[in-house]
Amino acid sequence: MKQIKNKKDYLIATILITVVVACMTGSAEGLVEREIIFPEIAALATGMILTPHKPWKVNGPRIIFFITLCAVCGMIIVQYVHLPLLLQILLAYAVGQFILGISGTSLGPMISAIVLPVLLQSAQIVYPVSAFLLCLMIVLLRKVMEAAGFREPDLYEPLPPGGRQVWIKLGERLLLVLLFGLICIPAGWRFCIAPPLLVAFQEFTDPACPARRKPVRAVLLLGFMALIGSYSRILLCRELGLPVTAAAVVTMLFLSAAYAVTGMFLPPAGAMGILPMLVPEKILFLFPLQVLTGSAVLMAMALLFFRAGKTEKGS
Repeated sequence: MKQIKNKKDYLIATILITVVVACMTGSAEGLVEREIIFPEIAALATGMILTPHKPWKVNGPRIIFFITLCAVCGMIIVQYVHLPLLLQILLAYAVGQFILGISGTSLGPMISAIVLPVLLQSAQIVYPVSAFLLCLMIVLLRKVMEAAGFREPDLYEPLPPGGRQVWIKLGERLLLVLLFGLICIPAGWRFCIAPPLLVAFQEFTDPACPARRKPVRAVLLLGFMALIGSYSRILLCRELGLPVTAAAVVTMLFLSAAYAVTGMFLPPAGAMGILPMLVPEKILFLFPLQVLTGSAVLMAMALLFFRAGKTEKGS
């Protein structure tokens, strides 16, 4: 990954993404609607605002449309598809991969948008509305930064439809997540396949993914952000009585620092840090261990089963 060259621009971008997340969590607390919290916004903020160039092939309108579409689909699965949790998660993951495959983009976070409400068993309409508004905010901020000269406009050409190999690999990912889920879900460790980890797995299975060259660093970064998010909430909110927004702000500052120190801009790490603001408090203590275990297993499967020479388009 490229090291940070302009520290002033990076500081400004850090402030912007922290403000976005603070607005999100503050609104959730003020309106007493936890579904307003959309952890993947931290990943989108990383890719659209913090990094000089977008890590995905996508434009603003498609971000807004496909993230919102997936959020609605996730809500529908919870409300109307009455299956065991693991099967609901697999259905959401499959639908998310299918939408990604036909979207003409490489926007992995849409997978998290559809799986999150299923994992948390939430069917509130406020969730897709929040996802829409937050994505709109991120896209507009990116446009402002481009107009101000802080970011170069990125040209976007829709990715061509994937061939047969794309759909074969979709099935392979689904099978691997099923096998892993059969172990972790019955054990009560459902966050081993937390939505940001499924997005990370999607990226890890691409042989060109930079994180594959430093797998230990990538896994530790995901685990570290889960630790920071969880224990920021425990220490600041439970012990000191501060609002969740305080924990979210601290987490975003740690995220920016972690990216700067490691030189690895891994968007799912941002979502992994904010997800603890949403999960039940009783889960927080073991949440980082579940994430570390899940990310290690998913990275290992990606390296073992998705090797160079088996590339695919649009994933």
